[in-house]
Amino acid sequence: MVKSSILISFVVLLASCNLFELKEAEYPDGPGRRDPFNFNYLLSQATSSGETFKTLNYEDIFSSDMQFESSVSTKRISRSEVIETLQYYQSEQDYVSGMRWQINRVLNDGKRISLFDVEYSVYQEGIVTFSGKADFKVERELEWKITYWKDYPDDETRPFLNLR
Repeated sequence: MVKSSILISFVVLLASCNLFELKEAEYPDGPGRRDPFNFNYLLSQATSSGETFKTLNYEDIFSSDMQFESSVSTKRISRSEVIETLQYYQSEQDYVSGMRWQINRVLNDGKRISLFDVEYSVYQEGIVTFSGKADFKVERELEWKITYWKDYPDDETRPFLNLR
């Protein structure tokens, strides 16, 4: 009787300590963050092994022939414009405090990954300042590289990378 009471107490204690609960993904927020746009989250969720980019330098994340398109503009934005804009946003501490992605569809053949209808929200001091959906293509060269990014902003007058 005493042994069963101790066993039941032990099981209740284990269940109540959150040891077996799944944690929600953590997103960067605040100064000093290394990946404010959560590109590592995108890659880790799209690969079965949870891989991440080897470096968070935008020059290394985007392939040399990377293409960016927006559904609200016919203008193609070059890789260097994407990098400059992201660096600008990152340098403006008040402009972007974090970004959340929700991946809805992934095709992965081990060398190429296509992400479709990826919902995103960009935060500024806890308030959503941009939102929409995006499509991505990521390919493994020597390392994983983003080769394609198409933006479908919710507010067509405020596309995420066309504001500068």
